[in-house]
Amino acid sequence: MSLVASALEASRLRLRPILMTSFAFIVGMLPLMFAKGASAIGNHSIGYSTVGGMLTGVLLGVFIIPVLYIIFQYLQEKIVSKKKPKKKTGNWNSSSGLYGSYRKTYPEIPSPHSKGKLPY
Repeated sequence: MSLVASALEASRLRLRPILMTSFAFIVGMLPLMFAKGASAIGNHSIGYSTVGGMLTGVLLGVFIIPVLYIIFQYLQEKIVSKKKPKKKTGNWNSSSGLYGSYRKTYPEIPSPHSKGKLPY
């Protein structure tokens, strides 16, 4: 799957949950926006700022985030493909075990897992 196709697929899958949660929060802020009474001015400022922030977040989440994903993933793939693969020196899961390279350097010292008498 290409980079753009994967970003479009992920955007399509995440669109409904993003919109539903954001608009549910915005509907929950409507009473603050239309409050009346002693603390109405404070409630209005909190309500309008949170609704504006949520609308901005929805627009960023739906349009800008997938574009940024495409840009950064393209750059990462470009950088990683230029690097040379490292030479494999040893592995915890290799057949020689943890002490494989140590045994190659010092063959006279047995592995801690070897059965038999130790030289000392």
